[in-house]
Amino acid sequence: ERQIDRTQLTAEFSAYLTDSLVAREDFAALGKLLTIVPIASSTNPAGDTTYEFLVRYPHDVQFHYKFGITKNNKIDEIELAA
Repeated sequence: ERQIDRTQLTAEFSAYLTDSLVAREDFAALGKLLTIVPIASSTNPAGDTTYEFLVRYPHDVQFHYKFGITKNNKIDEIELAA
């Protein structure tokens, strides 16, 4: 069973990221995570930062993710980028 440390999330993102939503994702089926490569970051005027990463798995499977972090260091967003 997956456990999420909700103290690391904003209240809004924690409400969105329900246990059932997390349970539907089957990252284990992708195989062992090979690399996480940082590709960009930007900070908006409010002090929130977006980090972008390429996440690579076996068999040439790769995803581009964006992680939003508030100025209070809480995760506010995880997005699969197009």
